[in-house]
Amino acid sequence: MVIKVLFLYSRSVVRVLSPPRSAMSHNMYQKLLKDVYVWSKLDHENVIKLLGLTAAFDHTLSIVSPLMSSGNVFDYVQDPSVDPRPLILGVANGLHYLHTYKEGPIVHGDIKGRNVLVSNEGHALLSDLGSSHFAVASFNLAVEQGPGGPLNWTAPEYLKEKEEFKMTTAGDVWAFGMTVLELFIRKRPFDHLKNSDEMIHHILAEERERPSSHASCSRLTDEWWNICLLCWNHDPSQRSQMSRIVRGIGTLQVCNC
Repeated sequence: MVIKVLFLYSRSVVRVLSPPRSAMSHNMYQKLLKDVYVWSKLDHENVIKLLGLTAAFDHTLSIVSPLMSSGNVFDYVQDPSVDPRPLILGVANGLHYLHTYKEGPIVHGDIKGRNVLVSNEGHALLSDLGSSHFAVASFNLAVEQGPGGPLNWTAPEYLKEKEEFKMTTAGDVWAFGMTVLELFIRKRPFDHLKNSDEMIHHILAEERERPSSHASCSRLTDEWWNICLLCWNHDPSQRSQMSRIVRGIGTLQVCNC
């Protein structure tokens, strides 16, 4: 649940982060506070700021972050005049920051266009960090849940796990590749498929089908398609890390590919 509020000097968003306090054990509540404390220390131009916490709404612990009037990047790129490439670079930089955080990697766990906001200056801001999984001292902002995000962005290894799985930076990289595709074609990945069974079949397939529409082909160049393919190696141990992805995108920005 997201609630928009107006403070005296700035507009902010309140997002309910946890179950009611009465439904949480003391240890769980203390752990949640520690996790949020780590989030409060994050400082990057492509990661949404945590302004504070409140328990004023329904006795739940809720986060307060700046309200971005431009909305999320998926809605933002529906305007054909918007170039998605600088936004994609911003997402890559923010994700690289999380994955290489000085106190230990942070797995976002739900990378997709609707979880990236657009700042007033037009920059991408990773948000919805309440889904994030902190690898620092077992930090985990989310109550245990299924594979990160909807199927459209879910890495194949998450679907193959029979036992309890662990979200990884490699899973984020897969989702980032799907987000790149999403922003170029202005549709959810696998949007043309009829049901989840078809989607799972395509996710588990080794080959990726390149979009063929004229609008997509004119924007999604060979170079950008190759960036996506780097993110979609079915072996997570062989999947590119965000450091390599950032360097590759930087090269494309220089040559205006």
